[in-house]
Amino acid sequence: MKKIFKISAVLVMTLVMVMSSVPSLTKASTGDVVYDSQHMEYKELEDGNLELVKGVDYEKVTDIVIPDYVDGKKVVSIRRNAFYNCRYIVNVTIPDAVTRIGDSAFESCENLKKINIPDGVTYIGKSAFYDCCSLEKINIPENITSINYKCFDSCYKLEKVNIPYGVERIEDYAFSMCGLSNITIPDSVTYIGTDAFLKCGFSRLTIPNSVEYVGGGAFGMCPITEVTVPGSIKEMHGMFAGCNNLTKVTILEGVENVSGFSECYNLKKVNLHES
Repeated sequence: MKKIFKISAVLVMTLVMVMSSVPSLTKASTGDVVYDSQHMEYKELEDGNLELVKGVDYEKVTDIVIPDYVDGKKVVSIRRNAFYNCRYIVNVTIPDAVTRIGDSAFESCENLKKINIPDGVTYIGKSAFYDCCSLEKINIPENITSINYKCFDSCYKLEKVNIPYGVERIEDYAFSMCGLSNITIPDSVTYIGTDAFLKCGFSRLTIPNSVEYVGGGAFGMCPITEVTVPGSIKEMHGMFAGCNNLTKVTILEGVENVSGFSECYNLKKVNLHES
């Protein structure tokens, strides 16, 4: 009997140890994973709200509606790479409570045509919509201050975009190789990065006096015909390289160094200020 009792005691202790190592499936604590009806995955944040961490990529699921709440918790963020390379999604609806869209969140969603970005979004990450080659238009919220690196790079069908007043920086490759047929740069912008609008489709361009820096190739290979460079930009280095349709450039007082009109084969006139 003593031997049987000892064996039973060992078995009980073993079961206790095994059970203690199994994650609880009851009420979630911070960081636990929950799922919605579309089988998308969410993780609880420190404040008790949820972040969408993984979307779905099924051939029959083309329309994604991110819910306002999952298990009674508010969805406020879309994590980095959440929908990376989800090839089948066409339309995405994001709830109003979302304030952050992470880096590469929708990168390479090649069939994505329509997505709403709520007014409360304050951050759109690097490469968030990079290579979304079917995306046709985008509305950037007023709370955005920076359009990040490669944010809309290679969105070939993107013809319409609003850049709201309040945006201060348009980073490198932000709209590179987009199909933009026109663009309005607000006078809150101070920085335009390298190749920011490379090979876009607009022929008219107004650079506001607020802009202090423009990187090389920023408007390269665009079909611009005429442009005026404000004196707030102290140095010009190849910002219009490869603009074959460019015929006239006016450079206002304040610009100190001018270089780099390479491959502007039809450039006939450059008006320089006297100083």
